[in-house]
Amino acid sequence: MRSVIGLIVVGLLVSGCTGTSAPPTPTKPTSTAQSGPVEMDQSTRQRLAENSVYRTWDTCALHDPEAIKKVFGGEFELLEPETLDQCVARVKRPDLGNFAVYTYLGAPFFPQDEPKTEIGGKTFLSDSKDNTSCSWHYLTSKQSAITLRITYSGGVDSKQPPKPACEFGKDYLATLAPIWSNPPLRSEGATEPAIALAAKDPCATYEELAKLLPQGGEKPQLMVPSPYACVVRLPVRSKTGSGGFDVRFLFADDPVAAAQRTPGQYKPVQIEGRPGNVQQKKGECTINVQAEDTTIPGLAEEVPVIRLTAPDCQQAETAAKIVTKAALS
Repeated sequence: MRSVIGLIVVGLLVSGCTGTSAPPTPTKPTSTAQSGPVEMDQSTRQRLAENSVYRTWDTCALHDPEAIKKVFGGEFELLEPETLDQCVARVKRPDLGNFAVYTYLGAPFFPQDEPKTEIGGKTFLSDSKDNTSCSWHYLTSKQSAITLRITYSGGVDSKQPPKPACEFGKDYLATLAPIWSNPPLRSEGATEPAIALAAKDPCATYEELAKLLPQGGEKPQLMVPSPYACVVRLPVRSKTGSGGFDVRFLFADDPVAAAQRTPGQYKPVQIEGRPGNVQQKKGECTINVQAEDTTIPGLAEEVPVIRLTAPDCQQAETAAKIVTKAALS
């Protein structure tokens, strides 16, 4: 019943829960919503709803460590989150070749003419440029997917993999298909440590952020690049000015350590009781807030970070306080 909860929230998330799905058609913006402090097309509204479900899914639990060792024929080195919506497994083979096997959650994907393959009773789409890399996509809606990406490095001799990367992916998906059709929830605790920020919505405060921008002209636009990114900005042609806010929830260098290590580049800051740093560049200012002091094995000193970028540091600090307060509540 795990992903059925998602079905109740977002009716489009059906391909993972109803067996083989009918070929979807790409979703394109059809209308623009004018109500509220921002404007957004129907596709963006749909993405906001879908992302609320994707954030409940455990990205690293979409892997199967035992199947990785069996399929890729090597020593399983590490399973680590690249970002909150990506997780990579690294495999070192006896022939010194290396595989990096990524899962991507809620990645924007509009099917074109990719080949379709039935694996474990599910439909997957694949694309590949050569034998050393391949992506397999499992549609979760008309505009996004769970993606498996395999890349191979042949070491100093630049050897080719024993067989095309797409074939390795196909073999691995035979195990993953039933997992992906009913994605494990973060709340089930399949992977550790639990990351509180992974459950938070970076767009939760978009209306408040929009009100910080110059008023009286065209409304700010809302864009949703991923489940953990949100952009509120004025149209380039706007007569009231330019600029906006870019919000990201991610794993990044510990802001406290970065400020201590390179004080000329980062200055320490406190946002809603949490430590962070501020970096000013020409035309923009970025504030990084340490959302929690949890470290991830394999990610050195990286911690969960709230990142807010704005045209200047005064706007950035005001917006960072709004976003951080919501994320920590």
